[in-house]
Amino acid sequence: MKKSKGLTEKIWSSIDEDKKIKWRFFSVVTAVIGVLLIEKSGNEYFDWFLKLLTTIFLFAVIHTQRSYSKITPKLRKFNTKVAIILGTWAIVVFGLAIYLQVIIVVSAQVFLHETENMMNQGLSQYYQITLLIVFLVVIPIATINTYKSLKINDLIFHLPKAGLFKLLARREPKASTFIEFAYLELAAIILCLIYFSSIAVVARSFIDLIILLMSLF
Repeated sequence: MKKSKGLTEKIWSSIDEDKKIKWRFFSVVTAVIGVLLIEKSGNEYFDWFLKLLTTIFLFAVIHTQRSYSKITPKLRKFNTKVAIILGTWAIVVFGLAIYLQVIIVVSAQVFLHETENMMNQGLSQYYQITLLIVFLVVIPIATINTYKSLKINDLIFHLPKAGLFKLLARREPKASTFIEFAYLELAAIILCLIYFSSIAVVARSFIDLIILLMSLF
């Protein structure tokens, strides 16, 4: 029975050991330089946590696909699951962070505008407190309804999960040339670096936004 090969296994197995060492060195240097150049969140613990998750993801993707038919079914199934789960939830977290940030900004703008109108009209503090209570009740409901109506769950969860499953579990499409092999591995590294930088920037802006809103109230 012919064993199924990984995305990059055919090309990786055809490369001699000298070239493998050179490629490993090149990919590691690329990753290290990328980490040094990208934006950080400013929180050392958060940044190290992101580095750990991206390293696990890259290891599960790159090394599993290089030797897919040579490792045990149990291990390759586990590695593939880890990569799909990490990749999917990374997109979910990023998507939710962006969505919630937009909701918070819009809600704060509306609330401050209405509060300012009440103050200009000379309404009492009682009405302002009532407005705050209404906002606290209405905003979560509106947030959930908008989330469902825009089918955001499909965009940030179902579609990425299906794409990762097709790529890593069905292993389509496989690299047939060294150029395609290099493209797949470098794309994985670059996408992880972009994600790291993006989520760090979002986390930093999210924290700054919360601090700003707390100062306003």
